[in-house]
Amino acid sequence: MRHGRLGFIACAAALTLAADTASARPEGEPQECANCHYQTDGPTITVSFDNSTPDPGGTVSITIEMEANDSEALRTGFFMNANGQGAFTLTEPDVTRYPFENDESAVIQSMPRDLDANGRASFQVDWTAPDTAGVTDFVVWSMTGNTNGNSDDDHHARIVQGIAHGCDALTYYPDTDGDGFGDESNGQLSCDPIEGRITEGGDCNDQDGEVYPGAPERCNVIDDDCNGELDDGLEPGLYYPDPDGDGYAADDAGTPEFMCNDTPGFADELGDCAPDNPDIYPGAPEVANGEDDDCDGEIDEDIDGEGGSGESGDEDDSGVGDGSGGPIGPGADGGDDGAEGCAMGRPSNGMLGLLLLGLVAPLRRRRG
Repeated sequence: MRHGRLGFIACAAALTLAADTASARPEGEPQECANCHYQTDGPTITVSFDNSTPDPGGTVSITIEMEANDSEALRTGFFMNANGQGAFTLTEPDVTRYPFENDESAVIQSMPRDLDANGRASFQVDWTAPDTAGVTDFVVWSMTGNTNGNSDDDHHARIVQGIAHGCDALTYYPDTDGDGFGDESNGQLSCDPIEGRITEGGDCNDQDGEVYPGAPERCNVIDDDCNGELDDGLEPGLYYPDPDGDGYAADDAGTPEFMCNDTPGFADELGDCAPDNPDIYPGAPEVANGEDDDCDGEIDEDIDGEGGSGESGDEDDSGVGDGSGGPIGPGADGGDDGAEGCAMGRPSNGMLGLLLLGLVAPLRRRRG
């Protein structure tokens, strides 16, 4: 372990010149050494200040927090370099130290720190700003490891965090594509305007002038409006020709095309049995028209017959109606003509038979 730390001292000076090749030792110390293998799914590094606008010569408490992105990570460490600006004070001398002799503008952990249950760990140091106004950029490296002694599966990360002392600084971004929004990942804090840069960031692709915050979303599997979602609200997928525009394509519609739901004349569902009739499609209401409106293979199913229910009002099969077939004649509704309660239903065939029998019987008795 001691040999690894001494090796870091020999390589640490090169770290400031070759940040993108920074690697890590298994015990958590970043190194530039080219023969170290490493992964780039490193921790998310957050640097926070208790005072983000100190005066020249003022002291700031700095917290460096790492959150692992590798599910196998167990420990983490850090290296922070102010490149000769100001001086660090070791507020946790048991776990931090100066990596370079007679140089207090850089600090590193002396022992890695175990990650908590949420995959996080943090370190704290104090830093005293230079006596002159300006901006100091802190370059922070970190890594996560799993204590197996093999650096091949360690994961490293790097960020740059600036702080202004004695001036009202702004962050300036390059706007390569000229869309009015700068590259969010390439901001630079400065007390003075930077030629060729703008103060509006947020561009998630500074090489494409049609990609910027608030841009109209297009069907292209790209986050055009920089909100973190691809083709949000457009439902990209495979769509078939839908000539009648009812939302369904015929089963034999042919080869689908990749597009989004904002393209007219296409649908992502099959089953239309009449692709040229917008009133016929799966689930359409069935009407009495001799057509299979809902494409279920049946014609005019579940259609109610016309002309009412056809009930005679003869519930006991006696052939004598109960008068419920409907009122007839004046006063049948029990109105003011004094016929209340005298309403009659239309006589059934059985009732007519009884009436005729009543007329014929007296005639027979007379003849007899």
